[in-house]
Amino acid sequence: LQRCLTQDPSMHERFVELVRIAWLEEKSQEKQQILDEIAELKKTCTECEADLLTKKEQRDAISSEVSSLETAVTAKKEELNNLALDVLKLSRNTLLVNLRFLDMALSQFTYHEVEDNTLLTDGKYLLYDPKHILRCYKSAKEIPVRDYLHMVMHCVFRHMFMDPTLNRVYWDLACDIAVENMITELNLKSVTAVRERQQVPYI
Repeated sequence: LQRCLTQDPSMHERFVELVRIAWLEEKSQEKQQILDEIAELKKTCTECEADLLTKKEQRDAISSEVSSLETAVTAKKEELNNLALDVLKLSRNTLLVNLRFLDMALSQFTYHEVEDNTLLTDGKYLLYDPKHILRCYKSAKEIPVRDYLHMVMHCVFRHMFMDPTLNRVYWDLACDIAVENMITELNLKSVTAVRERQQVPYI
């Protein structure tokens, strides 16, 4: 082959041309392969963008639904709180009608909502769990009234102040017995609850 190319210049040129054509075809194939890969990547990117757009729409829909649920929950909690406040104020007013001499003691509190608790006070704030108040009222309308008076009488008798040498559990029990017995002796229909009958054998 080398001898032929050397002896015949035209053959040499033909050979070079064939080599160039082969090289161009190879590069053309490589180029086409690269173009095919680019097209596939573009297709994949388009699918990814569509998928991301779909997920963004789903996320926005979920976010909107969560926001709506939070708004509904907040509105429901506010409604429950307002109902519980109405029950507490009704209980206070019921006591004011029957025990007018306790008007200052009954009306001294600032109401403050708490969660996962019952009904308690520090002498200034009346802390209440709306769900507890409403459950009690649903059970018997006299229960919140008796609980309110029970709490007020602890304040009137200053039961929150105790000798630190005393047993706290026994002190609390003795104070509860004294207050419950006094409420029972008032003989008010508006504070007569089931627990009053249950206490009879012990008081």
